Amino acid sequence: MTGIIIAFPNAEDGRRIQNILIRHGFEAASVCTNASQVFDAVSQMEAGLVICGYRLKDMHCTQLRECLPKGFEMLLIASAAAVSQCSLGFMALTLPLKTYD
Repeated sequence: MTGIIIAFPNAEDGRRIQNILIRHGFEAASVCTNASQVFDAVSQMEAGLVICGYRLKDMHCTQLRECLPKGFEMLLIASAAAVSQCSLGFMALTLPLKTYD
């Protein structure tokens, strides 16, 4: 099973992204506010995409990416300054974000 996991420290931000995905035909498996919830969701899937912010309540985005198992990709959504501070080995979109991005 593959899926989309949305991980932001503010649950409302995650739900907004989930609603945008649903309106465009994608189904998000879960909205998480910390890394431990992400790992619980990941353990129930074979592959997928984690859409996350720069920093969760308990882990930085680069640490989260290092801990994800094979078959999972990450999309970082953050400010241009935050994206430039990451040594990226994954996709990133900078804020402000437009729906078509």
